[in-house]
Amino acid sequence: MIQNKSILAIIPARKGSKRLINKNEKILKGKPLIEWTINTAKKSKYIDQIIVSTDSKKIIQLSNTLNVMAPFIRPNYLSNDDSKSSDVIIHSINWLKKNTNKQYDYFIFLQPTSPLRTCISIDNSIETFYSNSKFDYLISVSKFNKINKIKFSLTDKGFEFNEYLKDYSNFFINGAIYIAKTNFFLSQKFFDYNKTIGYIMNSIEGIDIDTIDDFKLASKHL
Repeated sequence: MIQNKSILAIIPARKGSKRLINKNEKILKGKPLIEWTINTAKKSKYIDQIIVSTDSKKIIQLSNTLNVMAPFIRPNYLSNDDSKSSDVIIHSINWLKKNTNKQYDYFIFLQPTSPLRTCISIDNSIETFYSNSKFDYLISVSKFNKINKIKFSLTDKGFEFNEYLKDYSNFFINGAIYIAKTNFFLSQKFFDYNKTIGYIMNSIEGIDIDTIDDFKLASKHL
């Protein structure tokens, strides 16, 4: 919790993967890939609850071993290659509301494919989001360089940064951190970049694992 705002962390981890098979379970420096994100989220001083959304019994067992909530097998319609992250988020929020009667002011979406993301960045991004209340969303970004590949360029004029930067073309969404006001997200059902602030991360921390080359690169920096 930050001030009076409660925070839910949602970690998505389906067992299927097109380019790197079962990547969320793949061993990276002695740990399953997802364990890096779970351990980092547990170190946050602001996150009140962590929930893992998965269709993998192995990941559920691992989550339970790490004392993290993984209370359901994700439905098939949320476990396909074309399943939307927004639907996974909504399902987790609604499950908690229905089964635990708990609701959270903010949620932070932490994909396991960003194992170098630190708890310092998680907490700093939460502080940035809380301190800029006019925004409904926060998304982490990195600067283009030889390490990171092009993901999504920032061309929308409504996208702002936590620093006074005007050249959006030098940055891209790295996928490591997404934060939103829960009620607003539930009404919109997607991230509206017109109301989004960017949190800047360094290129190493922003490495996103999608291929075996990404996996090897992340391994070198852990």
